[in-house]
Amino acid sequence: MQRHAAIARSWVEEGRNAAVVRVIDAAGLGPRPTEELLLVDEAGTTDGSLLGGALDDVVTAAALDLLATPDRHVERLSFDVADDDAEGAGLTCGGYVHVLVQRLDDVPLPLWEALADGRPAALATTLTGPAGASVHRPGQPPAGTLGTAELDDLARATAAPLLARPGHHLSRARLDEAELIVEAWHPVPRLVVVGASAFSDALVAQVQLLGWPGRVVTTQDEALAAVAGLAAGDLVVVVDHDHDLATPVLAAALRGRIGYVGGLGSRHTQAERRARLAQAGVSDEEMASYHGPTGLDLGARTPAETAVSIVAEVLAVRSGRTPAPLEGAASRIGGG
Repeated sequence: MQRHAAIARSWVEEGRNAAVVRVIDAAGLGPRPTEELLLVDEAGTTDGSLLGGALDDVVTAAALDLLATPDRHVERLSFDVADDDAEGAGLTCGGYVHVLVQRLDDVPLPLWEALADGRPAALATTLTGPAGASVHRPGQPPAGTLGTAELDDLARATAAPLLARPGHHLSRARLDEAELIVEAWHPVPRLVVVGASAFSDALVAQVQLLGWPGRVVTTQDEALAAVAGLAAGDLVVVVDHDHDLATPVLAAALRGRIGYVGGLGSRHTQAERRARLAQAGVSDEEMASYHGPTGLDLGARTPAETAVSIVAEVLAVRSGRTPAPLEGAASRIGGG
């Protein structure tokens, strides 16, 4: 996402007549990337891809058609993806997909600046009613407008809870005849593991399978500096059982509203850890976001299995799901 955002930023700064295309809804298809973008300029130059390339040709043609019509700003398209096409693109099965094609110069530049720098941001776009778009970032005023104060207020209210959740999320809202869509992106999460052990190495290896950077720190100064550089979508897991190290690091992470804060250790260790955090002034509200013992109850025994259980809990927390077997789940398979 960061690379594509940097390209989009440069195209805007160059004044290119271009469009940005992304998936806004899908069913079937199996596991797939959720932060894909396809950029298309009027010369047919592209950057990025959708669904492993399964839709690139048809959506590129649609983008060129939109760019050739000055009064068109945004268009929704729906496609059925056949099983053969899906498998050829590296997907596990066919399905349907809804795609949004939008003029690049309608998207306020601060979106691409934030995403290119690895900072969270949300984009609100009107699908019906007055054409407009606005960008929302934590702690900053919106950039752009949806055309009316009422729609701007609705966009701001819709974006706020999405920006509080790590990952990529989307929501729709309506006001009278106007419909808008809000998409929020967080940067790829970063993991800091406090304490060196076989568990630490296994956990870093596990998140790297997801494309997430991870690092191990061992001293208090190093750990506190690493935590200070983290954001709401990032992760901290304390492996070291030394309370003099764990307490200040966990307190800093919990007060900093880091996306996931966990600690390895026995029930006795966790009770002592919570007592020390309370003595250090960590509030009940802050303590509620501490995951200790970290991980799901999967019967893990080895460091590698424990790493799987921890990352499984992280994924559940990031998606707002209660872990349960898919066989009996009523929610959509694959997220959403």
